[in-house]
Order: sequence, then structure tokens, then C-alpha cells
Amino acid sequence: MNFRLSLRKKLLLISLAIGLLPVFLMGLMTTYQGTKALRQGELEHLQSVRDLKKSHVEEFFLERKRDSDSLMEVIQLLQNEASARLQHIVDNKKQYAELFFKERFVDAKVFSRSESLSQAMEQFTGAFKVEGNQTTGVAWKAVVDRYAVEIDQYRKERDFADVLLLDTDGDVVYSAAQRDEMGGNVYRDPLDQTPLKAAFVAGLKGVHIEDFAPYLSTSSNMSAFITAPVHRFGEVVGVLALRLSMAPVHDIVQTSSGMGKSGRVSIVTPGGPLPRLDSGPRDHLSSVVRDVAQTAGMPSHRYVVEGHTGTVRLTSAVPLAIPGLAWHLEAGVNLDEVINPVGDKAGEDFIT
Repeated sequence: MNFRLSLRKKLLLISLAIGLLPVFLMGLMTTYQGTKALRQGELEHLQSVRDLKKSHVEEFFLERKRDSDSLMEVIQLLQNEASARLQHIVDNKKQYAELFFKERFVDAKVFSRSESLSQAMEQFTGAFKVEGNQTTGVAWKAVVDRYAVEIDQYRKERDFADVLLLDTDGDVVYSAAQRDEMGGNVYRDPLDQTPLKAAFVAGLKGVHIEDFAPYLSTSSNMSAFITAPVHRFGEVVGVLALRLSMAPVHDIVQTSSGMGKSGRVSIVTPGGPLPRLDSGPRDHLSSVVRDVAQTAGMPSHRYVVEGHTGTVRLTSAVPLAIPGLAWHLEAGVNLDEVINPVGDKAGEDFIT
């Protein structure tokens, strides 16, 4: 078949094509512009959402930082208050401890120089020697009847565990407490292994204190001695030995009122804390605390980790000015109680 078009039809088709082409092109452009506008709108929406989320996240962390800074300021304030309170506690107890030992030194000086004690020393020594170094003879008991009441009254008034009189040979010629050491000699067993021996030797030359150490019966029976020479007509005729138990010193330390549930006060020596001279919980002190008495120029406040519990404690320590004793006074409280100072009962918290 022959599909040849006439000229008229060809011109008509060409005119139609020329008329529809702009419409087609405009449709394409409109579609493209619409698609582009939709994509741009969607992108701008996503960017706005992104910026909003970004500002929310940044604000969240800024608030947390402000909270953290505020919390750190509160914690620092609580720690400063706790440090100030610890310092007040150790300064107060330091004053009482130093005054206690100062009075004991004065006691030893005054009593050793009294005429009554000088006579008692002379008579006890004489009776002891005459009756064969015995404290059971008639003459010795007569001296006891003459002086025992006065000496024992002095012992009780001044809160000494015992008052001992030793002659220049180291013989214990009298004991107010009437203990086993009476009649013994510091150079023979069992007294030669006690702090009384060193106290006697030093006491022949002047007033001396011998630090707490195990004494006689058990290792837990800790005693200290303050000794002073006793003169008669210008010559040394013996030594006065005042035995201190740990009880009166413990009374100074043990009061932990206002120190919260974990507060503790300890007297620390180069060998560690003295037994029974801790107040508060019975946790072991860390090795850091044991170094307190051996550390020169140590900070007055520091953090200490308990050796067996890992508990962090805020501590304050000061040296005690007691001649002959290398003691420090240490007070401490658990850091978590400082940060969260609320006890189970009213008045238990450390800060208030």
C-alpha cells in the first residue's frame, strides 16, 4: 500500500509539532523546577531539624556541665568545711594532750623534790637493804604504814596507775599498787625487758618519759613511765617512777562527739597508732597514716585510702609537742560522709 501524504497534511503535521514542542519543553522545565523545589524544601527541613537537635544536645551537655560545676563547688565547700572542723578537733585535742603531759612532768618534778618523798625513799631503801632485799620485813612494813596512804592518795589524785620508788641499784623498793614488780630489779628478769629499765636509767639523770610499751603480764598491758631523780642532802638516792596507763590518754582521744558515724581520732607514733587510742570505727589505718609521724613537712589535710577496705578518708594531723614522744594526733572522716553529710539519726552527720 502507498501511504504517501499530501502536501497539505505534511504542513499540518509540521505546524502541530512546532506548536506542541514549547508545551512539551515547558512541561519538562516545570517538572524539573518542581522537583528541585521539593528537594530543596526537604533539605531545608532536614537542616532545620538537624540544627534544632544540635542545639538541644549542646544545651543538654551545657546544663550537665553547669550541674557538674555546681556539684563540684558544693563538694569543695563541704570538704573545706570538713577540713576546718577536723583542724578544730585536732587542735583542741592537741591542746588537752599537751597540757596533760605537761602537768604530769610538773608532777614528777615537784613530787620527786618533796622532803616527804625524799625521806620515804631513804627509809624504804634502808629497810629493804637491812632485811635482805625483801618487801615483807617488819621494818619495811613500818615504813609502808608511815608513807603508803600519802603516796597512794597522790597516785589517785593525779590519775597514775602506780607510783614506784627505785633505789640507785635499780631495786623496786616500793610500789603503791603493790604489784609483782615490787622487790624486783630492773636489770633482772622480768623487769629488764620492760620500759621501766630504760626509764630508770634516764631518770637517774633527770626527768624523763618512756613511751608506751608492753609491760609485764601481757603484751596488751601497755604502760609509759615518767621518772625523775630523788635527792637526799644533795645526792641522788633513788628514782621516782610514775606509771601511766593508756586510760587517761584514751579519755582525751576517745570523745568523737560531732564527728559523724565514721569520724575517728588517733594518736600515731612512728610504729603506727597506739592500741586503744583510737576513737570511732575500728578500721585499720592505712600505711600512709602510719607514715605520718615520720614525714617531715607533711600537709595538714590530705586524702588517705584505707588499706583493707579501699575507703577514702579526709584526714588532718598535727604533731604533739611532748618532750620525749614522737607523737602525732590524727583525725579523719570518710569522704562519702563529707560529700553526703546526712546520718541515720539527727546529729549524726559530720558537717553539722
